[in-house]
Amino acid sequence: MQISKNRMTKETLTTQIYVGFWVRFAAFLLDSLAIMGMLWVVALFVPLPDGFGAIDMTNQKELLAIAPTLLARVGFDAVFSAIIFLLLWSLIRSSFGKILFRAYIVDSSGNKASFYQLLIRYLGYFASLIFLGLGFLWIAFDKKKQGWHDKLAGTVVIYDAPAKTETSSHD
Repeated sequence: MQISKNRMTKETLTTQIYVGFWVRFAAFLLDSLAIMGMLWVVALFVPLPDGFGAIDMTNQKELLAIAPTLLARVGFDAVFSAIIFLLLWSLIRSSFGKILFRAYIVDSSGNKASFYQLLIRYLGYFASLIFLGLGFLWIAFDKKKQGWHDKLAGTVVIYDAPAKTETSSHD
């Protein structure tokens, strides 16, 4: 029997160990620190408008005046973070934090996740977060340690990289 590229055997799939809540939480914290550091470096080169630091936070007119700037910054941060995560997930099947734990994102069959699945996974973070983070907490109780974002995308997080052989033969 021929196994195609990025395919794992049935025997290999049964021995995969899913990454649990606390390791994924620690990886998330490390990822957050890395992204914040990158955004801080970017912010050094993007000056704030004059007088931005002197805003009276109790003055509604002043707050409304800076709202477009704040929304633009939040939008930039979100897009920047999405690009970084999607690139990492696509190229190395992991993130800054996950790689330290030898944790990798694959589809539910153990194959390399498609870019579409990874995009759904990233967008699914918002679904996991919106209900008081219950979608992330779900990882602790799920048999395959999947959060809602994983379930939406059809992905799992496992220890060690999937098999990298081009083909394998089995009787």
